[in-house]
Amino acid sequence: MSLLTPSNSPFLQRPSRSPLRGRQYHESRLALKRVIGTTCASPTGFDTVQSSFAYIAGGAVVVVDVDGEQYSQRFYRARPTTLPIYSTSSSSYAPSTPTSTPKANDSRNRVALGIRDSSYGTLDWSESPTSRTWTSRERIKAATCLALSRDGKYLAVGETGYAPRVLIFSLEDSSSDVPLVSISEHGFGVKAVA
Repeated sequence: MSLLTPSNSPFLQRPSRSPLRGRQYHESRLALKRVIGTTCASPTGFDTVQSSFAYIAGGAVVVVDVDGEQYSQRFYRARPTTLPIYSTSSSSYAPSTPTSTPKANDSRNRVALGIRDSSYGTLDWSESPTSRTWTSRERIKAATCLALSRDGKYLAVGETGYAPRVLIFSLEDSSSDVPLVSISEHGFGVKAVA
């Protein structure tokens, strides 16, 4: 049995020229055609349904729809200041009056300012949202887990850190920055959603 290494590979031939000389025009170059893989650290960071699959990519979730040789990708993420489309009602076990110290990510206490609602086009460069540093309350938290509904209409995403949210997105809407619902009932880190 022989060991195949880069030096004796039939596919990677060493050029006979000096490494200091320039590359010849007719020499072949390696080109990346496709990336297959993900940065998921656990099985809860990947899910499939029908011809779609979703995976975690840092603070976002990528949903890929495959149709034969063609595919499309959409990215889902939400800043902590983003208001969901529907508000969640309090749990029947929770007090009927709000507590004096709400959670950091409590969706009832957020103020939303979307690009479509702002006068972004008339802002001075120094007032631009991208020119200032985000505070820890404005930064998008890393996603830890996700789940696609069995009918392929919804995506659930769990966040990491203190007072994380479970975000429910519609896969049929064009917006991927505004969740349908934001649930802020966890103390620290969401491990799985289903």
